[in-house]
Amino acid sequence: MGAHYLGVPATLEARGQCRWRSIKLSLNSRVLGLDAELDFGVLGLDTELDSDTTRHPQLDDKIIAIGLKPLSRGVIIYEEWKLCERSMLLHALKYLERYEAEAGRLVLVGWNLIFDINQIIARAMMYGLLEELDILRRAYKVDLMQIILPFNGWRYLKSIKMAKLLGIEIPHRNVDIPRLYREGRYNEIVEHLKADLVLAEELYLRLRRNWPWTMKDLRSCMLRLRL
Repeated sequence: MGAHYLGVPATLEARGQCRWRSIKLSLNSRVLGLDAELDFGVLGLDTELDSDTTRHPQLDDKIIAIGLKPLSRGVIIYEEWKLCERSMLLHALKYLERYEAEAGRLVLVGWNLIFDINQIIARAMMYGLLEELDILRRAYKVDLMQIILPFNGWRYLKSIKMAKLLGIEIPHRNVDIPRLYREGRYNEIVEHLKADLVLAEELYLRLRRNWPWTMKDLRSCMLRLRL
């Protein structure tokens, strides 16, 4: 048996294999994509500053949209500008509970999924939705950004660059979302959210289908695209 450190394989190759095995754990479960959009310009930032260049999102930033996509089915969007943030969070969490009850087990898939979940937890706690948050504890989580790390020399890759690799168009950068929100361009936010969910689904399905590329193949393609 190979060397391990605190339960983690010591070599990069072995770690990559473990990440592939983690994907296969969820093959027999119902899968649901999750994504959230944040407005990190409304709270905690002076209005004269440009939020996409001054700082990273914080836990007290308002969530303005949550998207859910059952595998190979349509997208469900909960929008803060229609529901208010608390109601949006409650609707999304209740949907996850119903989905788990129907499927028997909930698998959440997303790009940088842990970030989205942390934001949802922080905002839901602020509104006292503690019992509803238990669904996130029970869910099996597949963060595609983490899983793809071995293919990119253990460096983080932006979702818009992965989308380009897969031939998927993402209409905006994530940092553009607060500006679109302030300008009332809600339809563009929804389209961006849908594209993010399609990206997560497409990448997840390729990994499930025993994607024939090796690390060398994927890295070579990334270099050609200057990712």
